[in-house]
Amino acid sequence: PFNLGLVQQPPRQISMGPGPSHFVHMGGHTATVLAPPGAATTVTVLQGEMFQTSPVQTVCPHCQQAIVTRISHDVGLMNTLFCLFCFFVGCDLGCCLIPCLIDDLKDVTHTCPYCKGYIYTYKRIC
Repeated sequence: PFNLGLVQQPPRQISMGPGPSHFVHMGGHTATVLAPPGAATTVTVLQGEMFQTSPVQTVCPHCQQAIVTRISHDVGLMNTLFCLFCFFVGCDLGCCLIPCLIDDLKDVTHTCPYCKGYIYTYKRIC
């Protein structure tokens, strides 16, 4: 049996025969799984476009638990660009660092609340 965990859906069991199997899931993405006959395989599919600024219900790829991700905000490229912009337009006395305090400009890192495993980082600017 295969266990296919999808974002925003609880994991479900899918019985498969030998040979290649194709899954079409949310977002229209396709995953191809090759498994030898009689082998038990766990497949976890993570969809990056679902991991954005708020916690997401998914299956942890590390501990295979159904979870709601824990998020943290980290300074990223968007913050740095806004700081540089503020500096060049004349913000002084540390005012150019204000964008580093704004969570809506920071990158969002999703981790598992149980095993603390890294899952995904949503970057404001790639």
